[in-house]
Amino acid sequence: GYLSGELLRVIQDPCAFIDITRYVNATAAHAAATDPEQVAWQHRLASLAESDVLREACSCVWRSEIAP
Repeated sequence: GYLSGELLRVIQDPCAFIDITRYVNATAAHAAATDPEQVAWQHRLASLAESDVLREACSCVWRSEIAP
């Protein structure tokens, strides 16, 4: 499953963050979303957030990568 993850800080609101997590497919993402250890981590992260947590399932429509 898991491919990569990023935690971005919103420039206009330094108390707001965007977490982007990538998985090989929807099945792996669903498995992670329902894994008790991951759920506990998500609840801990949400408890530290100063704003509401919004979760959305998304798919990539475009990606640019720099070649090594």
